[in-house]
Amino acid sequence: MESSDIPRFLQATLRYDYIHWIFFKVLIETGMRKGEAAALQWTDIDFKNMTISINKTLDFGAKNKSELFGDTKTFNSNRTIKISQSLVNDLKHHLSYQNQNKVSVQ
Repeated sequence: MESSDIPRFLQATLRYDYIHWIFFKVLIETGMRKGEAAALQWTDIDFKNMTISINKTLDFGAKNKSELFGDTKTFNSNRTIKISQSLVNDLKHHLSYQNQNKVSVQ
């Protein structure tokens, strides 16, 4: 994909599904592998310092919960990356979205 096609791709993705849009936006802006992005937890995101810590990956082929999360591809894949204010804002919005859409368990 050419970089000039990215805005159009993200617009189309957003029209299709918000969750896909935020996932692809994170992938595009950070260069993370899909398993790294899928394994992210809110504790990995530092909004104040505008960073994301990458320290695990999601195994899409896992056969049970104990195999779901694993180490990153290589030792050097564990890293902290700087993110833009725009992505910080989008992730804060996503956190709010998640909190508003939680299913209450009683």
